[in-house]
Amino acid sequence: VKVPPPETDGYVMQQTMLRVKDPKVSLDFYTRVLGMTLVQDLHFQQWGFSLFFVAYLPEGVSLPGESNSPERMSFLWSLPATIELTHNHGSETKEGQVYHTGNSYDGVEGGFGHIGITVPDVYAACDRFKSLGVSFKKSPNSGGMKGLAFVLDPDGYAIEVVCQGPEPIKKDLDCCGFSSDGSVSGVLQVASGEPSYATEGEGGALMDVTRYYYGEENSVKVPPPETDGYVMQQTMLRVKDPKVSLDFYTRVLGMTLVQDLHFQQWGFSLFFVAYLPEGVSLPGESNSPERMSFLWSLPATIELTHNHGSETKEGQVYHTGNSYDGVEGGFGHIGITVPDVYAACDRFKSLGVSFKKSPNSGGMKGLAFVLDPDGYAIEVVCQGPEPIKKDLDCCGFSSDGSVSGVLQVASGEPSYATEGEGGALMDVTRYYYGEENSVKVPPPE
Repeated sequence: VKVPPPETDGYVMQQTMLRVKDPKVSLDFYTRVLGMTLVQDLHFQQWGFSLFFVAYLPEGVSLPGESNSPERMSFLWSLPATIELTHNHGSETKEGQVYHTGNSYDGVEGGFGHIGITVPDVYAACDRFKSLGVSFKKSPNSGGMKGLAFVLDPDGYAIEVVCQGPEPIKKDLDCCGFSSDGSVSGVLQVASGEPSYATEGEGGALMDVTRYYYGEENSVKVPPPETDGYVMQQTMLRVKDPKVSLDFYTRVLGMTLVQDLHFQQWGFSLFFVAYLPEGVSLPGESNSPERMSFLWSLPATIELTHNHGSETKEGQVYHTGNSYDGVEGGFGHIGITVPDVYAACDRFKSLGVSFKKSPNSGGMKGLAFVLDPDGYAIEVVCQGPEPIKKDLDCCGFSSDGSVSGVLQVASGEPSYATEGEGGALMDVTRYYYGEENSVKVPPPE
């Protein structure tokens, strides 16, 4: 079995960052509809933004310590699959939609596609979502792929809803009136007016979030019981060439290729990469029921999506989020947490990785942003309650600002590239198996 680089031991796929217009509206949705827990809120008035981390807590685990305590911060930075809802102060006062939510419209080829949750029963989950007034992009029986759905959050981000078993449960009629055999077409619900799940109170900058942490009589808030077993399973990113991306995510970041899926009839392939829980290895063979059940219950995977033929195009293919070319991008980045940001970045630099921010550059010290081959930003954060800080970082920036270095920009064939062809329906054996067909282990770093 392929082993990740030992230097990546302890790395966690910790966050997916989405910009939201009004944190109250978003927190109402993510906690009361999806059943996530508000883990921590952080405010940076000097830079005009706030962060709200929501997640599904592991079974039997409750929030440790008080908000902002060392115990809570250590817990946050080691918790896989959080959603970092980012509020730029004042965005709540703007009219209409504020951010481009990924995918392709308005002439923009969006690279970010969706986040995805997995649930025990897609039809039951969607019945409840519809009763709460949630918008549907796809109901379980509409479209070509049956048994999965897409709902929209208040900002318009797509959230895939997938069954956790090896095969999706399918029912004759879904919540929006579509039949599984295509003989009956229903109507996809579009949210309108104040949703039934909305809480009382004001939103906007520096809002009071007590109601999201505490329930009646200051008891810790419990997610809706209908959401028991839900998993924040995936973040979908479109990539130009799967070989180039798999080389990066497995050999640089140290993730494991869990499963590849191919849909030739629709012209795309999916490659799910993730950090496996400590002591856990891939069960069964590729595409076996054991492997598929494992995949759909595994938090924090990255779904690298390859639209066949994109690898032949010149230059950058997808808009990778954030704001440029006149587009206010809503998707910001994914984020990994590591035991030592400076050591991780020393290694990334030695492998020829591009930096958007080194640990000491910019205003926030002790964290970094690197770029994947398609230009998606990946935040690198320390797992402790406070970031480790060193006088000089890998790009030559000093922590006190007295010395300015140069951010590395990747050029040419990277040192971590594997041999072999990429593109549509490429051979991925080398990402599953190492020498003599032993299971591939991530880099120890």
